Amino acid sequence: MLVAIALAIAMVGAWAFIRTRLPAMVAKSSDPSSSAPPASVPAYQRPRPTSPNPDAAAWFLKAHRKLRDGVTTEGWGDLENASKADPSFAAPFVLMLTFTGWDNPRAAFQSAYALRDGLDERDRGVVRVFEMVYGVAPDFAIAEQRARDLEASYPRDAELLLVEAQARARDPTDDDPQAYADAN
Repeated sequence: MLVAIALAIAMVGAWAFIRTRLPAMVAKSSDPSSSAPPASVPAYQRPRPTSPNPDAAAWFLKAHRKLRDGVTTEGWGDLENASKADPSFAAPFVLMLTFTGWDNPRAAFQSAYALRDGLDERDRGVVRVFEMVYGVAPDFAIAEQRARDLEASYPRDAELLLVEAQARARDPTDDDPQAYADAN
């Protein structure tokens, strides 16, 4: 019951955070003078990470689609299947960190961190954000700054708003995520 309540609170905080940040992100990415890299595309248009194990790759793609569509319980199950099919496939662990509700985000971080060399630049950036949340010396201000820097590098990637929201949701000093979302 407490897990369901905590999940509901985290999802409301993430929704409020994204609701206020997404319009500014879209406006910034449509500005022709923006210094965004030309490769910056929406998350759903990014090349998907692959695994030498076709089953792991298929589970990962299904999971990503389901999580994006809000079918979270099934998506998490598919991520678990992808990580079991290929334990050296880092991308499922990055999604476990990005989307709310994963049972053991610290274990997902540890796996993603250990496998980070197999990630693209954007996903390594996600791991760097969570390094300041779940690493040896947590620093939520640095995590937030890293998330914002990553968003600036990939301005059309809405998943990165979830990364920042997840990092903020783990900050024990943030008593009012709604006030933060309204202010930003």
